[in-house]
Order: sequence, then C-alpha cells, then structure tokens
Amino acid sequence: MGDGEPVVIAVADLREALARLLDAATEQFGQLVDLDADHYWAIDSAAAFDLTKDPAVDAGQLSDDVATVVELLTRDDGEIFLWHDLEHVTGILLRISVLARP
Repeated sequence: MGDGEPVVIAVADLREALARLLDAATEQFGQLVDLDADHYWAIDSAAAFDLTKDPAVDAGQLSDDVATVVELLTRDDGEIFLWHDLEHVTGILLRISVLARP
C-alpha cells in the first residue's frame, strides 16, 4: 500500500478490528474504563493529514467526548454527524491506548 496506490479499507474489516480491540479493552479494564484524565492536546483531524503545514494545537476534553458518545446513543436513527462523532470517539480511543501502554 502507499507509494501512489490507493489506501483503502473495508468497513467490515474496520468493524471487526474495532470489535476485537474493544473486547481486549473490556478484558483489560472491565466494563467501565476509568479514563483518569479530562483535558488533552489535540489537532484538527484535517490538519493531521496536511503535512505541508504545521498544525495548530488545541485542547480536547474527554468529558465532552464521553457526553457526545452517550448522547449519540439516544439520537434517532440517521442522526449521525460522522466527522464530529468520530472525532469524539477518537479522543476516547486515544486515551484508552495510553492507559493500555506497558
């Protein structure tokens, strides 16, 4: 992959990988993960993929990320704001990756 070839992933593969990772997180941390932090450094996701410029550093907040994920679960079907909701999920997943480090 790379070097001029398209970089693609099947959504089914991504879904399976995330399910396996979340199963491993459950095994390590239990049903509730104590994120043990709130604020974190973040860069805009679009800026993260533009290597021609230095990204601006901003702050994210895990409590806001968690609230958004919980709120997403109460929305009507079809009320998904994909880019926005994924950014909040990403903040949580990044924190879990830090907690899982040896």
